[in-house]
Amino acid sequence: MSYVSFDGTKPTVAGTRQVGIDAARNNGIALRDGIIIGRIGGWTLSVVNGSGTAEEPQYRVWSNGTERLRGTYTYTSGYVTAITWEYSADSGTTPNATGTWSTVVSETVTYTSTHQTAGANSSLLSWLYEWIGKFKDLRTLFTTHNGGAVGTYHSGVGTIASQAASAVAITGGTIKGTTIGGTGASEAALATYLNTQETYVPLAGTSGTINMDLSTGSWFRIAPSGGYTPTPTNWPTTGFTSSIILEISNGTGKALTLPAGASWGNAGAPTFSANTDYIQIISRDGGSTQRWIFGSKG
Repeated sequence: MSYVSFDGTKPTVAGTRQVGIDAARNNGIALRDGIIIGRIGGWTLSVVNGSGTAEEPQYRVWSNGTERLRGTYTYTSGYVTAITWEYSADSGTTPNATGTWSTVVSETVTYTSTHQTAGANSSLLSWLYEWIGKFKDLRTLFTTHNGGAVGTYHSGVGTIASQAASAVAITGGTIKGTTIGGTGASEAALATYLNTQETYVPLAGTSGTINMDLSTGSWFRIAPSGGYTPTPTNWPTTGFTSSIILEISNGTGKALTLPAGASWGNAGAPTFSANTDYIQIISRDGGSTQRWIFGSKG
């Protein structure tokens, strides 16, 4: 059986009874198909912005060339809140074409801030208005959190939008004695400290008080020429353990004097060789108390 389009001009009083019955049956079939599959053959849709926008047009007009059905839409905050349905038997597809429009029904929908709550003369599909509005809300939320351009946040696999240093500032705390603060990036301070833990520093001094600056390295070498006092400075703050190495080249016969707070423990001072000796210096109170441990003779 071939498809039958709805014909609003039939049945008529003219013609045979069978013609009238067939016309009524055909229109019934067309209405059945329209309800089930959502379309009526021969009718076209025109979307007209009018006083609205492309996304929220004022009119939608369905026409079969001689008849028109027009929906005039009202929006509130992106949601459809009212539609006035009108009918015209004058030819045309635009909403303002010459002709007479008669109101079929006025449909209204009310919402809370999140969902539809009621509707007057609402169609069976009025619940879709709520979801159209919600999808627009979701798109706005996604766009807002992606710098105003849809998809920019996820435009590259494994990438993320760059952030200003002030947006991720670390404003307090310490990392092994290196203060973290301000609104600038802190990775430079951390890198500097970590770098000192891997740095070997040959000391220029050979006698007297010799500075071992812990901010420059953790392994120091000295070749004493006479009595000397190797003195660690810039210890990390109290609460952090620290360990450094002092390498002494040909320390035999040169008196080594410990700095304030340092001791050899019960073992007493070692005897240094003419080759290379190693001392480990440890502290857990910012250098106030230091334990000097003779390591080995080279």
